[in-house]
Amino acid sequence: MTSGGAMLGVAYGLIEANKHGWGSAPIILCFVGSALLFTAFVLFELAEERRPMFDIRLFRNRVFAGANIAGFVAMCSLLGFIFFTSLYLQNVRGFSPIHTGWVFLIATIPMSIGSPLAGKLADRIGARLPIAVGLALFGLSLVVMSRVVGLHASMWSLYPWLFISGFGFGMVLPPSTTTVVAAVPNEKSGVASGLMQALRQLGGALGIAIGGAIVNAQTSGFGPLDFRYNGAYVHGLRWVLLFTGAISFAGAGACLWLIRGRVLPAAQPASGAVSPG
Repeated sequence: MTSGGAMLGVAYGLIEANKHGWGSAPIILCFVGSALLFTAFVLFELAEERRPMFDIRLFRNRVFAGANIAGFVAMCSLLGFIFFTSLYLQNVRGFSPIHTGWVFLIATIPMSIGSPLAGKLADRIGARLPIAVGLALFGLSLVVMSRVVGLHASMWSLYPWLFISGFGFGMVLPPSTTTVVAAVPNEKSGVASGLMQALRQLGGALGIAIGGAIVNAQTSGFGPLDFRYNGAYVHGLRWVLLFTGAISFAGAGACLWLIRGRVLPAAQPASGAVSPG
């Protein structure tokens, strides 16, 4: 209840902030309430030593924390990118839903190339570099696309970066998933997997909520029939892409800093979950 309430408060506050004003009482109440609920959730989980629903103590493991940050950031960036770019293609460029799906297929296909490649690299050299490189490629493609999108921009200038975005994203999740599970002892693998999935879902929800706040800030003064609305939406989309690209780069840096050494199989005891090398 506390964690769900905290997430709901943050998402609602971000989405409605431009309508009510960032300094309005309802929005401030949302963020303050979310902070209090999240604090209560953390304290409750720390107090529950025997069978915590979310074992916060696992984040003391740098490798576990780094791999989860990678998954959180990747999903936040992906959902923010896909949701608002699809609206751009359909509402601004006039593409049909099927045409929009074909465009995103350019990003989907290389995911099937990047994923197995990252898995093989992680087996040979560890997960640190494949995850960081994947996030960096994903971030680079998003930043470049923020300069490419426009009211009448050529789609051919967008396609190569869609391909790179899919390849980069595909390199992140497989090695980060195996790293999360392998970084903890066997008896904690179920809890670790649950935490990982919850953080990725939270990342996706926040990506859409933050992106919505950014776009609404640019388009709030125009109605959908106003000829200036499309230009304002494109401007907002550019900021969304810059934001998602920036957090992808930040996630890559966090992975390089936190994930050190080679992760051993999960059957190893907690004290030996990570080996130097």
